[in-house]
Amino acid sequence: MSTEALVCPSCRAPGASGPNANDEYFCRYCETQFRRTPTPAAGPAVVNVNVNGPTQQKPATALVLGLVTVLLGVGLAGGVFLMGWRAKPSASNSASASASAPGARSKPVAVAVPASSEDPAEVAPRSSVVAPAPVAATPEPEILATASFDFHRIQTGYQTSFYALGVVTNTSPFPIDKPKVIAVLLDEAGTELTTDFGYAERDVLGPDESSPIKILVQDPPAHASVRYEVVPRKASYIPKLVEGLRVEPGTPRPAKYGDNRWELEGKVFNEGTLGAKFVEIEIQALDKDGKLVGVGSTFADGEVLTPGGSARYSNNFATAEAVDHFEFSVTGKIAD
Repeated sequence: MSTEALVCPSCRAPGASGPNANDEYFCRYCETQFRRTPTPAAGPAVVNVNVNGPTQQKPATALVLGLVTVLLGVGLAGGVFLMGWRAKPSASNSASASASAPGARSKPVAVAVPASSEDPAEVAPRSSVVAPAPVAATPEPEILATASFDFHRIQTGYQTSFYALGVVTNTSPFPIDKPKVIAVLLDEAGTELTTDFGYAERDVLGPDESSPIKILVQDPPAHASVRYEVVPRKASYIPKLVEGLRVEPGTPRPAKYGDNRWELEGKVFNEGTLGAKFVEIEIQALDKDGKLVGVGSTFADGEVLTPGGSARYSNNFATAEAVDHFEFSVTGKIAD
């Protein structure tokens, strides 16, 4: 069975749509409606087309479509011509297009700056300023403790031992602890042979205050001279002492046994408001020139001397030579 392509009988365009319920086809180009009549199977296919003529506006529509087709063809031809003409630029246009292509940098153009007609202003000279270098603050030197020793005499001891008697004075502007004095024994050439030392009788010495001292030198070798060295130290602790203590010594009596020995007795009174403990009596034996011939100390009886109370003391005292007079003093620490 042969088939024939269905074409519009009006504009001969293929591909009509249909059929619809009335067995009619519709041309999508010129909008012509037509029917297709089948032929008998024995003979060649004959297509009878009943054409329903288009309305009065349909020929105009076909004409418009034709004009549009012509205009499109002319436009396409013109576009092809223009593209061909632009594809062949001149050498100068090619160089210009290359220079202005995206991403390309144009050559730099030098522009001269016109010279100024005015002379530059002169800067007045300025005197140089020298900033002083910072000066580090120099700390004041620490004042060291100082003290002096005044030798008075030698007091014999057991066998060859002896005591060096003297007075140590605080020459510092502040209190010092109980100063230490060293006795250095020398031979005739000044060579050191041995040393020994002792401490002042008083615990703390204020500025310009003095204290007696007795230095025991035990078993000394034969020597030609003695040199004394003072070791002062700034007071680290100043104990508070009780005010109002008074000593009332009795008349000194020569001891029954031994030369230059004395029996010393007396009483201590607390006329202050605080109780006192460690009540100590310092004793100095002096010659007519005020030089030491003996020094020592003793403690009052009892543990605490209450305000308004009194306590006794006694001591067997040895001296180096004859005594002109004795001096007594008393101190006591505050009782808890």
